[in-house]
Amino acid sequence: MPAYDPEIKDIVLAALLHDIGKFGQRAEAGRSEEMTSTYCPTNQYGNPGYLHVLYTDYFIEHDLPLPHELEGKRAVLSKIAATHHLPEDTLESISIAIADRLSSGLERMEMKEDWENFKESRLVSIFSEVSLGEDKRTSSAPTTYDLTRLDENPFPLDRESHEGEYAAFYRDFLNEVSKISDKLAFRHYLGALVSALELFTWCIPSSSYKTVPDVSLFDHLWTTAALAQALFVYHRENGGLPKITDKEEKFVLFAGDLSGIQNYIFNVEKSHSKGVAKLFRARSFYLQMLTRSVVIEILERLGLYPVAKIMDAGGKFFLLLPNTEKIRSSLDEIDEEIQRFFFDKFKGELSLNCIKGFTLTQQDLTLRRFPSVYEELIDRLDTIKLKKFANVMKSDSFSPIYKLNYNEFEEGNCVVCRRNAATRKMDEDLELCDECYKQIQVIGTRLPNREYRFIAFERKAEGEKAVPLFGDLSMKFYTDANHVPSDAAEAVNFREYEMFYHHPAAGYSPTVTIEDINRWRHDPNLYNSLKEEAEREIDEDLPKTFSMIAQKAQRATKEGFKGKDFIAAFKADVDDLGLIFSIGLLGKDREESDVLTISRLASLSRMLNHFFSDYLVKFIKERYQDLYLIFAGGDDLFLIGPWT
Repeated sequence: MPAYDPEIKDIVLAALLHDIGKFGQRAEAGRSEEMTSTYCPTNQYGNPGYLHVLYTDYFIEHDLPLPHELEGKRAVLSKIAATHHLPEDTLESISIAIADRLSSGLERMEMKEDWENFKESRLVSIFSEVSLGEDKRTSSAPTTYDLTRLDENPFPLDRESHEGEYAAFYRDFLNEVSKISDKLAFRHYLGALVSALELFTWCIPSSSYKTVPDVSLFDHLWTTAALAQALFVYHRENGGLPKITDKEEKFVLFAGDLSGIQNYIFNVEKSHSKGVAKLFRARSFYLQMLTRSVVIEILERLGLYPVAKIMDAGGKFFLLLPNTEKIRSSLDEIDEEIQRFFFDKFKGELSLNCIKGFTLTQQDLTLRRFPSVYEELIDRLDTIKLKKFANVMKSDSFSPIYKLNYNEFEEGNCVVCRRNAATRKMDEDLELCDECYKQIQVIGTRLPNREYRFIAFERKAEGEKAVPLFGDLSMKFYTDANHVPSDAAEAVNFREYEMFYHHPAAGYSPTVTIEDINRWRHDPNLYNSLKEEAEREIDEDLPKTFSMIAQKAQRATKEGFKGKDFIAAFKADVDDLGLIFSIGLLGKDREESDVLTISRLASLSRMLNHFFSDYLVKFIKERYQDLYLIFAGGDDLFLIGPWT
């Protein structure tokens, strides 16, 4: 694995914070007044503009905790971040300046902050900007978000802003940032900072002057960091400094789309209810972690940071990378390795279809070009789905006929997946393969246990608690953040927005309540049968079996329970999602500032995924505790519950 270049750390962190001053400015927080002439360009009347950079400088100099490995870099970071409107003649400064403009599709106007109401502006919901017909919007009037944490209320509402809200919200943000430990390795520090930024800046408009303020500050910061990282690496290898008029293909998109998800999750032997119940809740999460491990492996081999990931939801991801010779050759090798892994591991049932050579110029990211570029990318992804494993099938050493080693099947095949050889025993009657065993015993057991909050992606991890993923990566669950290894390739918090990157579990399993126990005890025969199936005494917080879920379809009467104990499945996905992305924001017959940009793409994708994978889980926990959320994320969901 290549060592991470410290200069890339600097530019990623500076770009990620370059506009954080817009938050501080609205809150009327501290600012570096003495740096006005250094950072702020003047207008035709000699008045300084873009004053938010003074707040950016102050935040980095005074409020931002830095890890030990960045000690002594504070002044450098604040200078790189704050000079993006008056850049110095350095690669770092100019890369962020151009990335800032490309992130918004170059629709920025001059001195956009010289406007009396920008401090009171609210973020317009990007969903109100979607149009699929003659109507210009999906709603008659744009709705805006309140200033609130993302984990509290992610829905827009109609209300006027109130004086002082930004100030209080900014204080809460500073308090959250202050919790980040300076002992973290940079990769974990970056995850903690990103989580804090998303939690608070998701609802703050990145720009509100002469444009619809429908792109959050978080999405603008993230995509700017992705572009700045790519520009910096490209020019460091190829020489020169970037100019806004450059026409060479500086970027390459690596896109991945996981195919066969539902077949993999549900194509199991269903007669073993105990194992299958745990397997259902484990497999969806396993696929999320598997896809994430592919992204981690790609970026770590290239020496790049996760800001390159501009979209990651529902088994699909887009990585924005520098188009260098070294990276192009590495992507060829990685793509072939991915195809061979999925073919061998899942015997062709599951595939990760990849596009590795989709190049972009800076002009392709402008308002006029990006919509058609995105359409072309989606068309190519749809086409490549029809040619699964085509790249490796061209190799002389690859056979499309999977050759089984029948000696491995002496003990029979796995009674759950029926695809792999049985190598493990769970209870006396369940002969399982190692994959199903670990999904049931490690993932399926730990996911509903609230004590487990963290997952570390570790290299060459061994033992019963390690679940193998792509490459030599494995995932391990942890209850304490302090126990997460500092050399882990990445760490996530799948419960809350703190400590590391947040990656929701996107699943929920009903558990027994005191009310359930009292209900079942009205019928001794029922209680005993449920206890026998659970193979233990029925206690509070015990994960419910399917029989327990089905029984809630009956109603209790004085004579006993009446009705059928049936369960039902509920499956749904977003209709016309492809059109929403490819046409809904394309700006046909609309104002130029309303069209698809890379920031709007990231924003729409992130908010959709947040609804399904994060909010929906909490909603079910609060309102419908008897529903079993098998999977949710991207644009779809699958539930099992009492048929009533």
